[in-house]
Amino acid sequence: MSTSSFKAYGASGTQAPEVAGMLEEAPDLLTVQNIAEVLQVSEQSARAYCRAGMLPHVQIGRRLYVPKAQLVAFIEAECTRSVQPLQGVL
Repeated sequence: MSTSSFKAYGASGTQAPEVAGMLEEAPDLLTVQNIAEVLQVSEQSARAYCRAGMLPHVQIGRRLYVPKAQLVAFIEAECTRSVQPLQGVL
């Protein structure tokens, strides 16, 4: 399966109502390349999310893999966090 078959998570949207459906055809373990494409970030940023503990992952040899369910949870959490009003601004 090529990574181009995944629908990318757009930065323009503030909600991800069908995140699980968006990754329906994705394998259960996603590579850094898959994650970068879905999140529309660089592979370096995807690795940084993993190493910072923001995105739970499994390391097999030198490769990082993220369980699909963890990526879905990460996207949903980021969408929820991004729509919260800033304290003291309004």
